[in-house]
Amino acid sequence: EAIWCYRKALKLNPTDKETEENLEFARLYQVDKIGERKSFFLLLLFTSLPRVLGLGLLSWLVTLVWWLALASLLLFFVYRKRSKIIKTLMLATLLLLVWFGLSLWSGANAEEKKVGVVLAGQAEAKSGPGEDYISLFTVHQGLECEIEEKRADWYLIYLSNGSRGWVPAKALGLI
Repeated sequence: EAIWCYRKALKLNPTDKETEENLEFARLYQVDKIGERKSFFLLLLFTSLPRVLGLGLLSWLVTLVWWLALASLLLFFVYRKRSKIIKTLMLATLLLLVWFGLSLWSGANAEEKKVGVVLAGQAEAKSGPGEDYISLFTVHQGLECEIEEKRADWYLIYLSNGSRGWVPAKALGLI
């Protein structure tokens, strides 16, 4: 249950370093050690910023950069010489606006995903939502997963290695 509690705490305060360290320590005792798929390095630019800054601060930064972009655009049209400094300022603010805006969008999408942690000692992941289906794999306490669907008392979970299976709802804790 420690992983579940720390993940819930990080949802409330994503910048808390102490909670992150405690979560990493608790993960050391997991039975299932499933590594995350490697992301394309440019995607990390957009997905890591919301975790580091939080959505609230990132929203303020997007707003600030938006106004800076408007001001630089105004300078570009008002100032007749259109110096390299103004062009550089305009380009830089537009790039920052795109970067921060896509990061904010990425963070908002990540918050919409349903995530769970296995709380039962172990549970069988089945090929369908019921005990009569074939067992695909076993999940153990502390395993983190995305929840794609719910039917009756079963969740379709997705693991970071690409595996999918149906797990009883009583075995999972939602974050």
